[in-house]
Amino acid sequence: MERERRRLIVTGVVQGVGFRPFVYRIAHAHGLAGSVCNRGDAGVEIEIEGDPQEIEGFLTDLREKHPPLARIGAISVEEIPPTGEAGFRIVPSKDGAGSAGAIPPDIAICDECIADIFGDTRYRGYWATSCTNCGPRFTVIESLPYDRPRTSMRDFPMCADCRAEYTDPLDRRYHAQTIACPRCGPRLTFDGTDDDPIACAAAALKSGEIVAIKGIGGTHIACDATNADAVTELRARLGRPGQPFALMATEEILPRIAEVTEEEWALLRSPRRPIVVLRQRPGALPEQVAPGLHTVGVMLPYSGLHHLLFAQLETPLVMTSANRPGSPML
Repeated sequence: MERERRRLIVTGVVQGVGFRPFVYRIAHAHGLAGSVCNRGDAGVEIEIEGDPQEIEGFLTDLREKHPPLARIGAISVEEIPPTGEAGFRIVPSKDGAGSAGAIPPDIAICDECIADIFGDTRYRGYWATSCTNCGPRFTVIESLPYDRPRTSMRDFPMCADCRAEYTDPLDRRYHAQTIACPRCGPRLTFDGTDDDPIACAAAALKSGEIVAIKGIGGTHIACDATNADAVTELRARLGRPGQPFALMATEEILPRIAEVTEEEWALLRSPRRPIVVLRQRPGALPEQVAPGLHTVGVMLPYSGLHHLLFAQLETPLVMTSANRPGSPML
């Protein structure tokens, strides 16, 4: 049988979005041998060998079926001599320089991971649950190529269970660089106590206190957005007398405080979880939230911590940045 081998360089947003596991799966689907690795310039390098028609099918799938969070900028293809290699592998990344691609943004927790933290799984109740389709990217990356040792997750060695999922090609956490669980991942605390930190935070917010809450990137200062006294106190502490505050609310809470169009829902639910400016429902929020305005900026929960916290709350939260003006992000 005639065999060909080609080297592909793929640029764009192709690291940190499940691209290498995707390449692995379509290579196996087409019965092709070779390898895939991340490059130091934020691109991905693929060598593929096998039947020419299957290679063409592979290239079509690469362009048309890539992960939804990936953005292919360009694909260069070079014919190289066949080696007779058998099997397809994800191989160690290559160092390099330049900027042929882009560092992926942080991505809101996906529906499957939300199901994991509320279901009967080993991730139940774990605030930092993620997979190849979601979780921190930009926030944890220290250098390229995107591999765990080059992120802040290097300080959390994988347990045996996480390692098994990380190395299973059929698992959605295959080569998920931020994989972690209650046994091996980062842990939460609340004000130095050993009590359940999420329950403590929820109780404090319900009683009108102001709480610092870790986001995927940085820290929010939060309070009950329906408690006028708490919002007033937050303004006094931060020295922000009139700046409108952004809120966080679940999909169940949000319609009670704002009018939301279909287009706005689509923006709110997008993987980036942006703050979307919405029209307030009259009388739904204290004037102190957005003084003099009929609109309010709102985002949906975007991390496991947020979803676990809101499972114990029935009101929206003010979520404003913890850093002082002109100071680095906390």
